[in-house]
Amino acid sequence: MRGLTTPGPTGCGSAGGILIRTGETLAQVQTRLLGSTTASPQPLFDHIPGYGLINVRGGFRLGERSDVGIDFENITDQNYRGLAWGIEGPGRSVSARYRFRF
Repeated sequence: MRGLTTPGPTGCGSAGGILIRTGETLAQVQTRLLGSTTASPQPLFDHIPGYGLINVRGGFRLGERSDVGIDFENITDQNYRGLAWGIEGPGRSVSARYRFRF
């Protein structure tokens, strides 16, 4: 947390520090975003929505020792998140690779 909060009672990153960007404590941020903290806590995400991805992978050999491959992933540019990732999965992407075997 160094650089994100002011030092708390027991040093940098300890509970009770103030978020530098907003000037709030963690409890104040939780109350602002989630509502009253005195009510029984409700999970922020109570389920993970299902999703499907469409990927295409292909390639061809250029000779006995080399080949080229192309990957086209998340063709529909679907938003998705894994169970414990905390961030969104990558969007649409295309990649190419060349491999030479010695």
